[in-house]
Amino acid sequence: MNATQLLSKHQLKITEARQKIIEMLQQEDAPVDAQFLIDKMQIYEIDRVTVFRILKILAEKGILRKLDFGEGKARYEIHTGEHHHLICTGCGKIQAIERCNIDELKTEILNQKKFTVTSHSTEFFGLCQECQEG
Repeated sequence: MNATQLLSKHQLKITEARQKIIEMLQQEDAPVDAQFLIDKMQIYEIDRVTVFRILKILAEKGILRKLDFGEGKARYEIHTGEHHHLICTGCGKIQAIERCNIDELKTEILNQKKFTVTSHSTEFFGLCQECQEG
């Protein structure tokens, strides 16, 4: 879905700033922090406060996922469903793992604990191939 469609679907006003932020996030392969977006949005004269305000509303509406990898800052990505991340503790590279075989565990949790899982988040920390070889 393009930025205009996403905003319309979530009944949000379509503004150039919101569209630019969504488009920028759709181009990224990994979650990015607010400072990355602030730096990128300067060419469109979108200020820091506006970026934070937009990130907050887009996360609240479910367009973005707000992630915390224990770095002392939030990262954001377009919400495309459940997936996990590999985070290299050497270079900081983040990779998505698209396949998630957690349905069996969710069923077990429901049966044993009578707890319905509505979403989950899992990150794996370690060393990427480049850092292992270097």
